[in-house]
Amino acid sequence: MSDATDDSMWYPNTPCVLGIDEGRRGPVLGPMAYAAAVCPISRLTDLRALWVKDSKALREKHRDELRSKIQKTAFSRTFETILTASFLSKSMLRKEKYNLNLVSHDAAIGLAQKAVDHGINVAEIYVDTVGNPEQYAAIFRERFSAVEKVVVTKKLDATYPMVGAASIVAKTTRDRGIREWCFPEQRQSAEFRPGDANIAVEFVGPKESAYSSDPIIKTCIGHNCDVLFGFPTFFRFS
Repeated sequence: MSDATDDSMWYPNTPCVLGIDEGRRGPVLGPMAYAAAVCPISRLTDLRALWVKDSKALREKHRDELRSKIQKTAFSRTFETILTASFLSKSMLRKEKYNLNLVSHDAAIGLAQKAVDHGINVAEIYVDTVGNPEQYAAIFRERFSAVEKVVVTKKLDATYPMVGAASIVAKTTRDRGIREWCFPEQRQSAEFRPGDANIAVEFVGPKESAYSSDPIIKTCIGHNCDVLFGFPTFFRFS
């Protein structure tokens, strides 16, 4: 189950562990996704039995299968948010400083707050770091003073199951965002029908190979830059 409206009766008052990770922070194409996964501390062994791990080490089909298992189990909950390319571009081009680190911090904190708001007793938080881990952890401790343990460090998605689960949910959320994306103008077209998004847009180059260092993506960027209007809203142009 994902983003339930009320989890107060789900393991009521049971201390739970929350893991947070992002999906695709670095690409120049498409959205960035953040996800949180939570389960009772007493059920961590059951979660490990699902063999959750860093989503980057998994093929797309395996990620989708694991996401389904994670969300169907009675002992886990997930929350996610998707940050569109246009939102990221607008955020980082604001007059006042609001860089990708700050955007990421706010997204992660928002997910932790959502779990608390849903009545879940969050006792431990594990976060794959963005920027300085000590400063990032201090933000969480200040915001969630009732949480007993906060761990923020590198590569947690590969070493801790709750963060690995969050990594899988985040990556599959971004994958879905890419498959369903289309030009806003096309959504306004009389010919557009719900469900057409996955075939509505054709880019030069594969959308999932989305890093600026990739020669194919460099070509894709060049072919999709209009001299008057600039880049489509699928591009992060900050």
